Amino acid sequence: MKPAPKLLVYILLITGAIVFSIPFLWTVTTALKTPENVFAYPPQWIPHPARWDNFAKAWTVLPFPRFVLNTVFITFVCTIAQVISGSLVAYGFARFQFRARNAMFYTMLATMMLPGPVSA
Repeated sequence: MKPAPKLLVYILLITGAIVFSIPFLWTVTTALKTPENVFAYPPQWIPHPARWDNFAKAWTVLPFPRFVLNTVFITFVCTIAQVISGSLVAYGFARFQFRARNAMFYTMLATMMLPGPVSA
């Protein structure tokens, strides 16, 4: 690859990384703000003063460990269910010849490329 197109690719990748990092950075800085500063106008990127005790409060004010346990459980059950059902469907597509097999396979692939909330 020539230097000029390679440089353009790097510039695009770095720009994309910065754009996609902004929501994460905003979340972290908001977590360090006081309740009054969260809704302040104009918004501040760097909180003053930074409240690191907000993270400790999140674990004590709400049942945060229970929320994490619920999330892990739901994720585990959904992953196991998807692996089992996906294996059965893949076996059917791989081993059996039936009418409209290709159309059904392409439809399944197309729906897998879109997140559930988008297609619902």
